[in-house]
Amino acid sequence: MVNVFTVCKTAETKTMIAIKRAKVLATSTSTSAFPGFTPQSILKSSLRTTPLATPSASPGRSVTPPLRAKESRISFREENSKARGTVGHELAGEARGPEHHQLVGPLGHRRPPWREEPPHPAQRQAAAATARTRPGHAPRPPRGAAVTAVRAVGGSESARGALAEEQLEVILSAAVQTGSLEILTGCIKHWTSEEQPSSAANLRVVLQWTWNKVIYTKAELDQICVPLFDGSCNFINPQALQDLQRCQLHLRSLKTVFNCFLTEAQELTEKGFADLTNKHMVTSLISLYAQVVAWFCRSSLLPEGLDDDMRLFRPFYNYLLIQSYYTGHRQKLERLSRGKWDSDCLMIDGLVSQLGDQVEKMWRRHEGGTGKYPPASLHALLDLYLLESIEESYKHAITIYLLLDIKHSFPNKTETSIDSFPTAFVVPWGLVKLVQGFWLLDHNDYESALALLFHPATIKTVSWQHMRVLQSLMCQGEHRRALRYIQMMKPPVSSSSEVRLFLTVLLSNRCLVEAWDLLQQHTTKLNIEELLKHMYEICQEMGLMEDLLKLPFTETEQECLEKFLQTNAGVQSREFLLVHHLQRANYIPALQLHQSMKVNPTNDCDPSLRDTAVVRNAVLDQYGKILPRVQRKLVAERAELHHLPSSVLREGSRPKPLSTVTKQANAGNVCIFISNVLSKIREVWVGIEQKSSFSQYNR
Repeated sequence: MVNVFTVCKTAETKTMIAIKRAKVLATSTSTSAFPGFTPQSILKSSLRTTPLATPSASPGRSVTPPLRAKESRISFREENSKARGTVGHELAGEARGPEHHQLVGPLGHRRPPWREEPPHPAQRQAAAATARTRPGHAPRPPRGAAVTAVRAVGGSESARGALAEEQLEVILSAAVQTGSLEILTGCIKHWTSEEQPSSAANLRVVLQWTWNKVIYTKAELDQICVPLFDGSCNFINPQALQDLQRCQLHLRSLKTVFNCFLTEAQELTEKGFADLTNKHMVTSLISLYAQVVAWFCRSSLLPEGLDDDMRLFRPFYNYLLIQSYYTGHRQKLERLSRGKWDSDCLMIDGLVSQLGDQVEKMWRRHEGGTGKYPPASLHALLDLYLLESIEESYKHAITIYLLLDIKHSFPNKTETSIDSFPTAFVVPWGLVKLVQGFWLLDHNDYESALALLFHPATIKTVSWQHMRVLQSLMCQGEHRRALRYIQMMKPPVSSSSEVRLFLTVLLSNRCLVEAWDLLQQHTTKLNIEELLKHMYEICQEMGLMEDLLKLPFTETEQECLEKFLQTNAGVQSREFLLVHHLQRANYIPALQLHQSMKVNPTNDCDPSLRDTAVVRNAVLDQYGKILPRVQRKLVAERAELHHLPSSVLREGSRPKPLSTVTKQANAGNVCIFISNVLSKIREVWVGIEQKSSFSQYNR
């Protein structure tokens, strides 16, 4: 049996031998190639931007969708060096001329874009020094010795020029392949803290090599993903899965290197910081994308091209079945809403709408896509992970929702391979419960959905989610559950639309006092008439007007109520207005309204209305008796004048004038003059007698 201590000692000895050989190679040249650099000069480089790879499922092209970044094309260029690494159409493998099919190497010569160079002798020595000591694990050389070796190669006085740069790249490749990130991060920290020309050159080499490595790994990932999405295979071979896992590990290591640059760099220019941030962001997105694709492959959900026999034994994405359910559910909500509720109340639609129009446009570009959930394929779903403007939690939430649909549509519901997604990506348990609650609500399992949403561990919902939950419950007639949701969650109210919705929920459950308190708490001078009108309409619809009239009203609320009842057609509205006047001791307006209702009766056809009119007349007659005689007379005259038809004319006797024609006075006609005067006096006296008799009649 081999002694473990002996094996470890042998590995350490080989590592030290490789380090000594690297030092010898580092001191083999004395020409200086990097004069005049400071430790931070590498980060003050000029930039230009290029778009990321375009989505495609065709062989030989990139299948990962584009990243919609503010700066769509990213590159690094050092003014004092001819070396340049870009990501753009080169990353996608698209032909743009001979100059775009090659990458510029560290020595100025060109090499094929996505082909590894033959291993350098020093790299073979480093790989031999890091031989595996147990299956599946690569030992890391002692950190102190490894860092010393890298510093010796990059910082020796005699190690200058192209050979030193190549030696440094060899060691960087070995460190990334073996996962020895302590070597890279330790050297970056050391070089950024010292003021040596060689340190600046080394930082430039490390940064440029890291970005070129990202480009190469991205192209390799594209080639692996092509058969997963184009339907050309039914299963993924173990070697392809191993290559996919290797790409993901390399990208994660390279992301750590960029993160170290961002953490340790000092005195960055705005342009240099933006360049470094974009490179770190791109690397993070591609790394997460590779990790998700690898998980879908291990869960047997990829590749997508499955025949009928394979679908009997493993879960798959049945797009047509899932799409038919959501199409029918949206049509059902449209019918139930009847124009009163917002039919767009599916929780998954709200979740997708929060991501912006870019998701809808991206899903519409895929064959068979409608722009709405569900996406046309898993390829369209995984496109989300390459959008930098979307938070990672939203991406995971939509993926978990789709996995629940896949599990529900698969006949064998006991399949648990897809349940490991939250654990694999460290999704918070509260977010998982929230997505499960949304899924159950969209599938009409209201009680289970509310139980998950009320769970203490569930992430608290935000405003748009509260509105969607209440709209969905009210649209489908679940008024009691909607009230329970308000009482348990106590969602905040910030807008008039939210106040109207909460008033509707409370009044639908006949909680009039609570609704009135809510109304008074959230009314302003701008929205008071709108909210009062909404509440009066719901009360009239739910038969709560009698209870509403018992509440105390302010002057503004009373004016709005009278205006609403006067403009609303119907006998009941006028009767409620009559009761309102009597309750507030407004007897004269009540009697005037009663007189107008008697003049224009509308209850001749309905026996119940006739009986109501009889009772109303008796009540108003008793109210009229307690009023003074002058007020009763005033009410009667006003009502009579108000309802007098304008077309009726009454013609009285015309008085005769004393003289209409000028006549010359005649002294002999004195008796005639006296007779005319007496006739006029008689006319006046008759009028006085008529008025006196009318007043006696009224008494």
